[in-house]
Amino acid sequence: MRVQQMIINLLNNAYKFTKPGGKITWKIENINVDDKTAKERIVISDTGCGMSKEFVQKIGEPFMQERNEFSSELIGTGLGLYIVKKIVDAMGFTMKIESELGKGTTFIIETEYSYKYNEDDENQLENSNVSGMRVLLVEDNEINREIAQTLLEREKIIVETAVEGKEAVEAFEKSDLGYYDAILMDIQMPIMDGLEATRTIRKLNKADAKTIRIIAMSANAFESDIKASIDAGMNAHLTKPIEMEKVLEEIAKSKLKK
Repeated sequence: MRVQQMIINLLNNAYKFTKPGGKITWKIENINVDDKTAKERIVISDTGCGMSKEFVQKIGEPFMQERNEFSSELIGTGLGLYIVKKIVDAMGFTMKIESELGKGTTFIIETEYSYKYNEDDENQLENSNVSGMRVLLVEDNEINREIAQTLLEREKIIVETAVEGKEAVEAFEKSDLGYYDAILMDIQMPIMDGLEATRTIRKLNKADAKTIRIIAMSANAFESDIKASIDAGMNAHLTKPIEMEKVLEEIAKSKLKK
């Protein structure tokens, strides 16, 4: 899941700063594999606006921003590259960045990790008893939304989606009583963010408005962020990259109230 989030963040960044007609390339190649470990090289490159050498050296610091002559948007307005660097460091990977203003950027990450098929993990998912449950997935990022939906549907969960908070409120308000078992709510979204959407849902004149399980999904994991989610009326706060086991566990808790 950590590697998945790292790749998603890099692809999002490449897409955002590559103009129509440009090219984005994603390649994964095996370097070595034996009965205990696997080594891979992940290369994500684009023909976008590029970054200055000074900015590249500061990647890994939160809230770093740069606007150059080839980009109409601030580079680094989110925490995507910061999270990538944290994952790389935490998992013992190596990352090399090649970038030239006006010509594009290439990220080269080499991974090494042990692996072992664990039947207990699979049995845990099978026994989570979420099959047939219905969730409303609220996520403005298209790639994140599609991946989350695919992973949930693999567990035979019925997934409906909304791209921002206002749409989520309307979907819940129009739904029949008990139609949704849970809501997976992103925090940072346009029009209406996840916190405001949750507060609005809790105030609705609807019997299940105060009992529907709302689960926050956010890249922010500070205590103040978790407190803000709970204060808004959410039942849990999960940090991105999302761990599916925890998501399923939180969704399954919805059945305890039924």
